Parts: sequence; C-alpha cells; structure tokens
Amino acid sequence: MVAKNNLPLLFRCSFLLFFFSQVCLLSAQEFNLTFDNCSPSTTITIEILEADATTLGSSLKIAKWQTAFTPPVENPILKYNFYNTDVDRIYVRITAADQAGKGTIKAQVFALDTEEDPTGEIKAITLTETPAGSGIFISTAIVLVSNKIDDVNKNKHTILIFDPNKIENTPLSLKVGGKLVVQYDAINAAGPILGQLNYNETSTKICASVKTVKVRGYLLRETIGGTPLTTPENFHAEIAKLNMTWAQACIHFELLSLDIVDPPSSESYEDFGYDGIPNTGDLGEGNGMFDFEDFGVDNVG
Repeated sequence: MVAKNNLPLLFRCSFLLFFFSQVCLLSAQEFNLTFDNCSPSTTITIEILEADATTLGSSLKIAKWQTAFTPPVENPILKYNFYNTDVDRIYVRITAADQAGKGTIKAQVFALDTEEDPTGEIKAITLTETPAGSGIFISTAIVLVSNKIDDVNKNKHTILIFDPNKIENTPLSLKVGGKLVVQYDAINAAGPILGQLNYNETSTKICASVKTVKVRGYLLRETIGGTPLTTPENFHAEIAKLNMTWAQACIHFELLSLDIVDPPSSESYEDFGYDGIPNTGDLGEGNGMFDFEDFGVDNVG
C-alpha cells in the first residue's frame, strides 16, 4: 500500500531529475539560472588524429584517393574500403573515463568553410572502445572531399568541405580552408541534441597554409563586336571546378577580373604583343613563360 501511494511522488521526482538533466536545452540565461551540467565536461578529451591514428592533426588535407582504385586502368574499380588506406585519412579519438567498458559511443562531425558556414549535413559517427575497458574510443577512418560526387560515393566516411549550395549559386566564394568540428555530449554519450549547450567540442584547420593563384579571365567573342563564345557564369563554374580539384593540394584560384574581348584581326601572334621568343629569365616580375610586349599578366597561356 505504501509503495502504491508513493508512485505519484516517484513519478514527480523522476520527472524533475529528467528536467534538470536536460535543462540546457532551454534558455537558462533568460531566467538568470545556472546549472552545473550546462558546462562542457572537464574530464572529456576529443582529438582529431592523422593517418597513423596516433599523431595529433594540426592541418588536415583533402583526400587524394591515391589507393582508391584497382586495375584495369581504362575502367578502374573503386575499392569498397579505400578510406582505410588513404594517405590523408583522419580519425577521431575521445577519452571518456566515465564510459569505460561501454564498448561504443557516438559523436557528430561536420565542416565549416572559410566563412564559418556549415558545408553539409552533420554526420553521426560511432567510436569503438580501444582497447576494451579503457575508456578510449576511436572512430573508423574519415576522409575529407571537395566535391559532391566523392561525398555521395562513401557518405558514411566522407566530409564535404564545400557547401553544395555555394558550388551551384556562388561558385567564386569557394576557397579551400575552414575547419573540421567534432562535438560530443558527455551526458548522453552521443552528438548533442539541437539547442543543447552542455557538450564538448574540438576543431582542426583544413589546409592551414593555402597557396593562391591569381587569375585574369578573358572571354573571346566569336566575331569583332559579336557574342562571346561562353558566358561569365560558365567561366565562374570553371573556376569553381579548378578550386574543387586543386583543393587536394591546398591551392586556391582567385579570379581578379573577367573581360570580354574581340578576336584578333589576323592570325599573327604579334597582334597579342607576343614577340615569339621564349623567355629565358626567371618567372615573375612581368615575365611569363614568354615575353609579352605589353607586359601582360604572368602565366597566361
């Protein structure tokens, strides 16, 4: 009889415990309240590791897919688990002593571009306790990719560094860089719930050192005063393709200008100011691969 009468009380206590454990989902600041579980755990360590699963990553690289395919050369076959051997693969390691013996925990991973905008979906990852009972959890291999096709191909193991919407709508905004972010909720041993505040987070730069190639573009008209052979939008899309491709080498192509010009009045190369004599001096400072009488932009071919 006593137990029966205490059921409402037990229910209320359980509800209150649940409420306070999840109170960080609410705006506690609005009520000037402070709760201990609103702060990240000080006993959790999150690390992003390089390909050896030991060295702490300081600058992440985009996967080069060097070992991703098998012969024949003309019609190569994508290896199912190539990400386990890619030279630029990474791992996430979380040390959570309170989860020792649990076997697995979850976290979430996503990328931010150079404008601090998310580049794609937040991906949940599973980390396995290694060794068993240690409270140290390591993910499977993860690779960073720079285009949608690569991301779709191995979605569970890839993180896209460019926002697909920007690829389509603002291609000139693409710039290799940004950072990879890992989040972990110590209370639920998983990625944090939307709006939650009490989680741990770490991030590592993607391509900490970026080399920039400056480009001046020219669209050639079909005839003098006529219609250009292509559109500025198509040219911008080509710049985006360059950036997605060369992101693997941490190289960014920056379009300085784009002009529409008439075709030459004759087939003579002299119309372009080219004297026909290869340049034997060093590149740069007005010299390209060839000498130009008008001292045009370097490396224009």
